[in-house]
Amino acid sequence: MKKIILLSIAICLSFTFTAQELQNFKPKNYTYGLKNLRKNPKKIYIANFNVNIQVYKDAQDKKVGSKDYRKGKVVGDAKAVAAVGLGTLDKKLVQRKVNQLYNDYLTELKNNGFEVISSEVAGKTSSYDGWTKAEGPFVKESEIPGVVKIVPENYSYYYKEQSKFKNKLFKKLRVNANISSTISKELDNALVSDIELYFLFTEDGAKDWLKGNAAKVKINVNYRLINATAVTNIKKNKGLFSVGSKTTDRVNSRVDFTQGKNNIGGSALSFYSGILKNDLEISGVMKKEKIVAYQRQDTDRITSFKNFAIAEDKISKNVNIINVDSNKFSEGFYMAGKEFIFYHLNEVLKNYK
Repeated sequence: MKKIILLSIAICLSFTFTAQELQNFKPKNYTYGLKNLRKNPKKIYIANFNVNIQVYKDAQDKKVGSKDYRKGKVVGDAKAVAAVGLGTLDKKLVQRKVNQLYNDYLTELKNNGFEVISSEVAGKTSSYDGWTKAEGPFVKESEIPGVVKIVPENYSYYYKEQSKFKNKLFKKLRVNANISSTISKELDNALVSDIELYFLFTEDGAKDWLKGNAAKVKINVNYRLINATAVTNIKKNKGLFSVGSKTTDRVNSRVDFTQGKNNIGGSALSFYSGILKNDLEISGVMKKEKIVAYQRQDTDRITSFKNFAIAEDKISKNVNIINVDSNKFSEGFYMAGKEFIFYHLNEVLKNYK
């Protein structure tokens, strides 16, 4: 079989909108023991304040060929690859908006009479023995392909250096929640907040079961603060026509508050987990689009006129760069993040009255 790239496209998309709007904000929470909060001093330690933004996404599909010499038929492989990335995104502006979101959070806490415990004080607890301190501001690639992590200025946090597998296991078992209760106890039952925001601009398109003898893949463009989802990307392939397994990372946006620790079992005395019922879409920044890559299989047959059959392996690529307005993009995630954080913070504050 021959191998040939039939199509390779690079497209730049640029959109202009008037204003950013949040669509259908529906918060949700899981709580217990909140009546205990008013019994403790108004002190809080911010264990995590992370903003994660997707900047790139790729996906692929492959239809494997076949050889049937009894029927005199040869079918080649077909592979379709779609990819999309954000262009012209101002890193410094994104950082400033994350700083603003964090500073607004601090101001709201202080306006409600809270003393914010520094990372230096928290770092002296036994809970953080063997942990490493990271200091903002910075923007860096996260462990999730295509996603960057932004940490605000004048903010520090601690993390445990371990394998990606252990990090996933810790998230699945909610080990951080247990650590937060221990930290709270060591900080005289201070409230511990853990904030993780994920802003994605793509989602996997529905699989096309009627594609026939072809490879087809779709990526939907939809900018939003996600509730919970799986972020998938292509693992690096050894060959042009090979299809490796895809990476899958489960993520969710949350605003968690933990206070105290039970002597038996180690669970928190009070716990509030703020999430979303549905993704919070951010309109007015980028147009909803479907990015599709499609490649039909090549077929050849032995006939009375020729005694051989050759089918080509074919690949189709659709690569897009979306040139977004950095101001509107940054204002969009700032608005959504503030709406989300402040709603759940205010729900917690009600229990101190």
